[in-house]
Amino acid sequence: MKRISAQALILLAFGTALRASEPAEKLPLDKLLETPISTAAKYDQQLSTVAASVSVITAEEIERYGWSTVGEVLQSLRGFYTTYDRSNLYTGVRGIGRPTDYNDRILVLLDGIPLCDSIFGGMPVGSEMPFDFGAVEKIEVVRGPGSALYGNHAMLAVINLITKNADGMAGLSASVLRGSHQRQGATLRGGTVFGNGVRLTGSTIWEQSNGADLHFPELGGVARGLDYEDRYGFDLGLQAGNFRLNAYHGSRTKGVPTAMYGTQFDRDSSMSGGRSLVSAAYTRKLSANKSVELNGYWDRLSYLGRWQYDTIGIDEYVAMRASAEARFLWDIRPNHRLTAGIGHEQTPTNDYHVAAAGYEFNLNRPNGFTSYYVQYEGHPSPRFGFVAGIRHDDFQTTADGTSPRVALLFTPNRSTTIKLLHGKAFRSPNVYEDYFSRVELRAESVRTTELVWEQRLAPELFFVSSAFETNMADLIDHGTEPIDRIYPYENNSAILSRGAELALTVRRQNGLWAALSGTFVRATSDDGGTLQNAPRVLLKAHVSTSPWKCFHFGTETVYETSRRTRDGDSTAPFLVVNGIVSAEIAQHLRLSMTARNLLDAHYSNPVGPELLPQSIRQDGRTLVLKLRYER
Repeated sequence: MKRISAQALILLAFGTALRASEPAEKLPLDKLLETPISTAAKYDQQLSTVAASVSVITAEEIERYGWSTVGEVLQSLRGFYTTYDRSNLYTGVRGIGRPTDYNDRILVLLDGIPLCDSIFGGMPVGSEMPFDFGAVEKIEVVRGPGSALYGNHAMLAVINLITKNADGMAGLSASVLRGSHQRQGATLRGGTVFGNGVRLTGSTIWEQSNGADLHFPELGGVARGLDYEDRYGFDLGLQAGNFRLNAYHGSRTKGVPTAMYGTQFDRDSSMSGGRSLVSAAYTRKLSANKSVELNGYWDRLSYLGRWQYDTIGIDEYVAMRASAEARFLWDIRPNHRLTAGIGHEQTPTNDYHVAAAGYEFNLNRPNGFTSYYVQYEGHPSPRFGFVAGIRHDDFQTTADGTSPRVALLFTPNRSTTIKLLHGKAFRSPNVYEDYFSRVELRAESVRTTELVWEQRLAPELFFVSSAFETNMADLIDHGTEPIDRIYPYENNSAILSRGAELALTVRRQNGLWAALSGTFVRATSDDGGTLQNAPRVLLKAHVSTSPWKCFHFGTETVYETSRRTRDGDSTAPFLVVNGIVSAEIAQHLRLSMTARNLLDAHYSNPVGPELLPQSIRQDGRTLVLKLRYER
């Protein structure tokens, strides 16, 4: 009997030891903090080692809040705000959001490929580039200058949409939606892994909306049925070993109800644009501590604007560009990495034509550039790290740019990271600005210094704070004296932005997630006056339950203080609440309803001088009902 008891005791102790050795399920906050981040250094890092102020939005977070565009994601993040003029969506960062800048001072990437256009340098953040958000694995948002690795446009932020591979899109998913303003649409996506390891993915989206009837007091009436939008897009992906190939095509037509550029009010003006993009990437290990990465892409953009003057006016362009880059990574010794790269982009077709209101011109200006960069990252001890890098971009027809960056990282313990960041970035004049200038334009420049403190307060609680100063110089604006009915461009303004950000993230094991953030900033022009379209305070709050449960809800609240319009007036502060509820109504079938501006707040955004109104009223409450099948 004693022998049996001893054996039982030994077995019980062994079983207990086995259970103790089994890894416990990771906490949701652990998964977030350990998510690989590749955008800040062009290779995978964890948040505590990234030399930047970074936010990562995962596919689950997109599902929790029902986001469908980059702009909706950015509107939820600390430091960002959006402006909509009924034609395009614009993004402001830390008090800098110049009306009608086409987002040319941020860099938007799709799997690392820049999405700027070759005429105006614009970046799509709204519905301008139709893309199925269900195909996004994560979005990495890197605040501050990014030109040391990415070159042109990466002045205020780099935003990288990283798509799912076949493992993340295995099976089939289809959805249909119906919403306010006769909005309707559908998506289809899927992925498969073949026996030889080849991975194939595909997704497509189609949407259309009649839009609302809009009242414009400044224009003396109501624009009826002119806020319409039609868009579609599809994306294909192929991965075989270390090789990846992607192809995208999309098109969008948007009605312009605002009598933009002095067109006739309540007449059907419109803008149409299309993009075809093919990209490829290959990685090869050269040795245990050396590797090389090759990537390239071909991109074609087209645009047509139809404007209602006394006769129909048009502006249109076609641009084609090709790019190739080689990157070398060398782990000189443990925790010390050298990254060096060289790239070349050529835009042989860059044609823009305008014939409107008795005025006509043709612009045919090919462009291109060659870039060289090097970065060294070292962690001489577990507590200390540093990053130093520099890049030079040599343009064929516009101004060159040189972009250094340095960073110091201090990690006194596993829960705390302090980052001191400094960098410079630039924007070379686009070919339109360069064409309409009387002097040789210099590249715009920005210098940003930032101190970031990241602190894990508890297993489910993460805190981030930062203080920053951004100096922008040589900004390109219209001059004061017209030439041939056009105001030429000049380097004639500067911006100073100073402020602080606070953010608190809560991720409970039971699936309840919450977040709070605040941005407090003062942005001034070179004369010391308050900058246009620059809210002083941004407050945001989010709460959601797990989207994989039978029933799920998510809410987000955004508060902004007033913004100055171009005539010196101000828009009113506003508070907007968005929400989503969803329920599993049958096996593989889920029904959701998303509400934007749930409380029907009345608010406006400042707009640019191409519009007669100083500000444009935003949408009231809108609802979207979606039915999704997934297997």
